[in-house]
Order: sequence, then C-alpha cells, then structure tokens
Amino acid sequence: SFKKNLKVLYIVHPSFWTKVFIATFTKILSSSSNTSDASDYTPPETKSSNVFGVPLERLMGDEGELGIPKVVSDAIEFLLENGLEEEGLFRRSPSIHLIKTVKEAYNSGNPNITIQTLNSPHLAAVILKTFVRELPKPIFPSEFYPEFRKLNYEMETSELAVKINENILDKISTNNRLLFAEICRLLKEVNAHSEVNLMSASNLAIVWAPNLVKSGKPLEDFEMATVAPEGTVGAFVRWAIENYDILFAFHNLTATTSITESYSISEGVKPRSVIYRSNNIKRNW
Repeated sequence: SFKKNLKVLYIVHPSFWTKVFIATFTKILSSSSNTSDASDYTPPETKSSNVFGVPLERLMGDEGELGIPKVVSDAIEFLLENGLEEEGLFRRSPSIHLIKTVKEAYNSGNPNITIQTLNSPHLAAVILKTFVRELPKPIFPSEFYPEFRKLNYEMETSELAVKINENILDKISTNNRLLFAEICRLLKEVNAHSEVNLMSASNLAIVWAPNLVKSGKPLEDFEMATVAPEGTVGAFVRWAIENYDILFAFHNLTATTSITESYSISEGVKPRSVIYRSNNIKRNW
C-alpha cells in the first residue's frame, strides 16, 4: 500500500460560496504552516480596525485628510467597472450571512475576503448602503431638514446648485460632503445606464434617501426620505443625481493631484477656492 500526497488542487468554475470558503481558510492555513517559528514570534500590538458603525472622523480624519474609507472605494470602483448594467442594482440583496461575512472581513482587515474577490455587484451595492446606514451620524442631520424643505426646484439649475452648496453642502461636515459626492459620482453613472439596469434617478433616490437621514424620529425621517413631494431629502437626491455635474461644478472629482482652483458656475457668483481629495487625493471644499 502507499499514500498519495496532494500537491495541488485545481477548482474549475468555483461556486460563490466556494470562493468564500477558500478565501477564509487560506489565511488560517497560511498562518498555521509557520508554527515552527512560533517560539520566536512576538504578537504585534493590535487595535480595533472596525469600519462599520464608527464615526467618519476615525476613518477619514477630521477634515477628510485620510481619504475615502477603503470599503467605500472598493464598492464604488467595483460597481463602476462591473455593476452599471446589473438589473435592480441597490434593490436586490444577497444573504444576510454573506453580508455579515464581508463586514467581518473588512472590520478585521482580512485581505482574502474583499468586494473584488467575491465578484458580486449586488453584494457590493448592499455593502455600500450598509456602511452609510450604520454611520453613527447621518450624512444629512435633522437640523438641515428645514433647508431641504425650502428648496425650489423650479429655480434655474445653476442658481439652485449655488443655493444648495451655500445652505447645505458647505455646512455639513467635510467628511459627510466628501462621502456624499463619491456616492453621487456612482449613482450618476448607474442612472446613465437605467435603460438596462432599470434604476433611474428616481428609483435610486427611493433606495438611497432612507440611508442618509436619521433623527431619532422615525416618522419625520420617513417623510424626509420620500421622493414624490418636493422639500425632502429624497427629492434632493434625485435632483443631485440628475444634475451631478452642475451641483459639483465647484469640485473636480477626477483630480489626480492636490490642487487649488476657482470656479464660477453662473454670472455674478463669487468664485471659491477649493482643495479636494479622492481616496488618497486631497479634495476638501
């Protein structure tokens, strides 16, 4: 009799859960294979690396100097490359267990389980929404509800964009502003493919607005998240998606180096100096 040692195992066309299993146990097997050096190993000092449910200041710095959180940039870039034509994007959800697995991987810094390795547009979409929904403080705090109620969408578009910047976007925190701009950058492209993915600006606003508000008053939040009437966060999100380029005309979201520029989007509007950051690129305004 004799034994055969398995040297290499090839898996052709692995299933989704096979990918998760392999990614999880690769890290375990890799670390266990080095037990001979354990006596000489001193564990490094560890600290919590949670990314879900923590203040943006911990992830991005006080003024966005640390850039967009990795889980957000991973989800957005993956969807821009692989998810724009996915029907029902942001509406369909994978299993709760899988979402929990991905959250735990990002919270623990496990490099073997990422949005890219799992290769699922609907998973990426849900993870992005989950991150925003679980923020301790919402993108648009309730003290801004009166400003949303004042918005008049019959105004000339560029004038309304100036008003929104002055009364809302300039007054929320820098981190909230940066994160909202990144989300809108993605939603603009999803809307551009709505004939295929069936996710128009209105549909996107319906699924996104509830994740942007949280006041402790569920009924008021529900009303502000609706899209049909004007004067709500939902109506604003729809408008922001449809008018992304004008709303963020002050801000070059494709910059690759730290720079300062001045813009004027309508006659009589005083130009403003802005610096911006995308991921590792400073982009504060």
